[in-house]
Amino acid sequence: MSDSHEVTEQTALTPKRIEALHDGVFAIVMTLLVLELKIPEADDSAHLSAELLKLLPVVIAYVVTFANLGIYWIGQQIQFHFIERSDRAFSWIHILFLLLISLLPFSSGLLGLHPMNQIASMLYGINLIAVGLVSYGSWCYATHHHRLTSHTINNSFVKNVKRRILAAPFVALLAILLSFVSVTGSLLLYLLIVPYYIYPGRVDSLWRQKAVPHAH
Repeated sequence: MSDSHEVTEQTALTPKRIEALHDGVFAIVMTLLVLELKIPEADDSAHLSAELLKLLPVVIAYVVTFANLGIYWIGQQIQFHFIERSDRAFSWIHILFLLLISLLPFSSGLLGLHPMNQIASMLYGINLIAVGLVSYGSWCYATHHHRLTSHTINNSFVKNVKRRILAAPFVALLAILLSFVSVTGSLLLYLLIVPYYIYPGRVDSLWRQKAVPHAH
């Protein structure tokens, strides 16, 4: 073993601390989302029904954003399954990623309070685009020449993950452009992001394998 290889192995950082920070930040951000759901005050059933109806856009924004956070948490879980090492640059990429994740309660709350406002819709889309592009950059940095991953990782798998990551920011970009014509249409596009990622794709190979029961 060469001296340079020994130095690389000895100085390489473990990604476990980044994973732990991810779990903590995601847990906090997911909890903060629910604070936008204010309990309405009402004197009778009719008044309460009207107030709950006003709260519906906030509830929808909460559910969609919570699902998006779940999507990104699962995506990072998949990435870190293949990432074996870390370095200073990779750590800062994820600090930026978590900064953008922590902005989602604000952009989501703004969209929930002003669902038909183009600026609110655009800011939500910009937030999603930024999160998606940094996630894409993280995967590209880690897999470039197997910088932080094993050399046994399949190149086609790396490309499939890249394509899957880019789907969300691409749809969010389309939603922003559509908001100049129809804000309602842009909101519907944001909703379409969720089922796309919930359904397993090519990167979820285990889901496609036929289950084999254990022998008794």
